This record gives sequence, C-alpha cells and structure tokens, in this order.
Amino acid sequence: MTPRTIAAAAAVLLGGTSFAGGIGGVGGTVFGVLLLGTLENGLSVSGVAPYWQQIITGIILVSVVALDRIQQGGFRPTLRRLMRTTRGSPAAATE
Repeated sequence: MTPRTIAAAAAVLLGGTSFAGGIGGVGGTVFGVLLLGTLENGLSVSGVAPYWQQIITGIILVSVVALDRIQQGGFRPTLRRLMRTTRGSPAAATE
C-alpha cells in the first residue's frame, strides 16, 4: 500500500463512508480530502518531517475506523461472530 492509498482511504472514512457498507457520498469524501490536505499542508509548513506526517495520518485513520466500528454496533458483534465460526471448526474441537 502506498501512502496515497492510505490517504485516500482515510479521506473516504473521514467523509463518513463506512467500509462495512451503508451511506456515503462524494461530498463527504471531498470534505475528507480537504481536511487531510489542510492537515498535511499545515504540518509541512510547520516543518514536520514527512515520516511523522504519515504517522499522524495513520493515527487519524485508525481513530476514524474505530469510531466507525463503534457507530456500527461496537466490536462485540464481530467478536461474537468470530466465536461462532471458530466453535464449529475442526481446530476448535481439538482444543
């Protein structure tokens, strides 16, 4: 994955589109692009190294994914689904 791919994913998520499906739009994605572009420009003007700019973008991306996941019903449904699928597997029977 290139840094631009990560930035594009972050912009889409910041714009309100969920990767789990649901409602999203071009307007929100444009907002996300503008927000990330402004952040990147501000960090560059402030003299922050590109390495740290990517880390900050990554932190924002992880935060937005976590917030999106919480809005979709939290992490518990995913854990329950994982538990259901592993109970019926042969690996779970040997434990």
